Amino acid sequence: MNAKLGRALAVILSLFALIYFGYQIYQFFYSPYKTEIAEMYQYTDQVELEGVMLKDEELIEENYDGIIQYEFPNAQKVVKDAAIATVYQSESDLSLHLQAQRLDEKIAVLKELQESNTVSGSDLQNIHSAVEREQSSLLYSIQRGQYSDLSGTSSDFLKQLLKQEKALNPELSFEEELSSLEEERKALAAPEGTVVKSPVSGYFTSLLDGYEAVITKDSLTELSVDGVKELLNNTEPTEPKEIVGKMIGSTDWRFAALIATKDLEQLSEGKKVDLIFSGNETNKIEAKVEKINKNPDEETSAILLSSGIMNEKIIDLRKEKPVIFFGSGKGLRVSRDAVRMKDGKTGVYINSGRVVRFRQIDIVYTADDYVISRVSDDKDFLQLYDEVIVEGKDGLYDDMPM
Repeated sequence: MNAKLGRALAVILSLFALIYFGYQIYQFFYSPYKTEIAEMYQYTDQVELEGVMLKDEELIEENYDGIIQYEFPNAQKVVKDAAIATVYQSESDLSLHLQAQRLDEKIAVLKELQESNTVSGSDLQNIHSAVEREQSSLLYSIQRGQYSDLSGTSSDFLKQLLKQEKALNPELSFEEELSSLEEERKALAAPEGTVVKSPVSGYFTSLLDGYEAVITKDSLTELSVDGVKELLNNTEPTEPKEIVGKMIGSTDWRFAALIATKDLEQLSEGKKVDLIFSGNETNKIEAKVEKINKNPDEETSAILLSSGIMNEKIIDLRKEKPVIFFGSGKGLRVSRDAVRMKDGKTGVYINSGRVVRFRQIDIVYTADDYVISRVSDDKDFLQLYDEVIVEGKDGLYDDMPM
């Protein structure tokens, strides 16, 4: 009987010991707090827009039947009555014209070289610098994919190379080559074509989207969410007919857009901002906030921006979704649920060796569910890889054991 009682007591004690040590292990690993590690995060501070470009446009209408050869690239500034295009009756006529044009350019270069005098050492250095400059321009055009510029750039490069060759060898003559080109040019019957002139001074573009007569610089009489939505959703392009291109009469333009009401915190009328229509921050365009129509009780408001910058990236824009870019950088990402105030200081509580510690944060960017804190060497501030307490923070205090 005593043996049975002893065995029973041993079993009970073993179970008690197992429960006790299991509880201790549970207490060691269990935490009533949810935590996250403070990690480095790349942020971009920007707000999204959706709107319409309002520009001063004039269509170049011309009754033509044939092939158009444009004389200017898009966004090129031209004066009134400038020859912006030539209409040829066929592809064959255009080909002959381009062939004659290339011959004329070669003849002009060789005549200039043939008439050049002996150059000094300083002139030779200038020519050598020009060769390097044109070579760099040629490589730059290739790298950027600007293939439309290659013809002119390569011609300038060849011209400078020949100048350098002539300077190094003054006895060098291009007379034979020049005579051959002139004979070839005389034998080439190149058609003249019909010249189309610019009706006004301004910036030329050959691209049409059909909205030129539908959305004008005066389309928005009053800034409102409904007014912008009307232009975005209820305007249809027309089919352009017998239109050579269009002129933008001024560098000034406006952009009427929809914006989230919560994103207006960083904006005010008269403020200068950076707009990005496509690409990254290298494509920033400076603009001014002209007017804000804020709807405090609605998710969406309206904003009107303006700019005086005109180039090939802007001239053909219409209905767009750009961003207002405020900046970018790196910092420590922290959930907004973890942020609290202590003694007038903004910070978070962290788990430091099973002891609660308060660490300050310096907020440089705020998103819907997280903030970015500036990285600091000050040990009173949050550090990289600190274990931040996100939940269970009520009642926390410095030096509190976890």
